[in-house]
Amino acid sequence: MTAAPARSFNRIAIAIVIAAVVIAAAIFAASSTSQTTTTLSPNPGGSSTISANPRLYEVIFRQMGSCSPTFFVGPWSVTLGSQGTIAEPSNAILPVQGTASSLNPNDTITFSVPEGTYPYSVGPAVYFQPSSGVVSVFGSDVTVILDGPVTSCTL
Repeated sequence: MTAAPARSFNRIAIAIVIAAVVIAAAIFAASSTSQTTTTLSPNPGGSSTISANPRLYEVIFRQMGSCSPTFFVGPWSVTLGSQGTIAEPSNAILPVQGTASSLNPNDTITFSVPEGTYPYSVGPAVYFQPSSGVVSVFGSDVTVILDGPVTSCTL
């Protein structure tokens, strides 16, 4: 009886190892791929640009106060483009009907937005001059100082 020639299993073993490495690399690459979110950001021309994973920046509206002792408006609100309206204190009823007072510690309203140019309005408008404007956010946080409230400094 003649013995069959010995087969070389080395080639098969190498092919299996290479296939396993390729499959493992594909699984790893698929699991570590980050998901991309697309957001529309307003721009000055009124059209929209598409930005993937935009970085958010803070737009801070701060009352400077007036008189001595310092008066602030409360409650008050800011509407920032299509980003919405934020009021201080947060339980204020919109539209706000604030008054000038030395007792209001809520002198800051903050939005988190992607880069862009945004119109804003501050309420109640009678206490802020100007009570509206435009803020541009490009590469850093922005603070908008609001002079006022516009009021007589006599008690």
